[in-house]
Amino acid sequence: DKFGQQIAKANGWLHGGRAIPIRYEELHADPVAALKRVTDQIEPVTVERIRSAIESCRADRVRQQDEKMAWHVRSAKVGDSLDRLTDAHLAVFRERHGGLIRSLGYEVR
Repeated sequence: DKFGQQIAKANGWLHGGRAIPIRYEELHADPVAALKRVTDQIEPVTVERIRSAIESCRADRVRQQDEKMAWHVRSAKVGDSLDRLTDAHLAVFRERHGGLIRSLGYEVR
């Protein structure tokens, strides 16, 4: 149920008109361009500062912060869920959260 609450919150932000959406996949494909697009809409920053922030927030560094972050941030790669989620997990997502997942623009497997 907590997962559904998080999806509903993200859905509200996405469709509320005030948030600036950025997808995980976009951050992986071209993090500098993705973050520049967002920061330009909030308060422009230099590309150098964006690159510095990206370096500071690498997954391996975040995992080293503490035990909770080590558990929370796994491989930090797009598609990791394909290796980790079983058919049982996916069935729960489809049944309980399929509509919300689709409303965020993602395919429900």
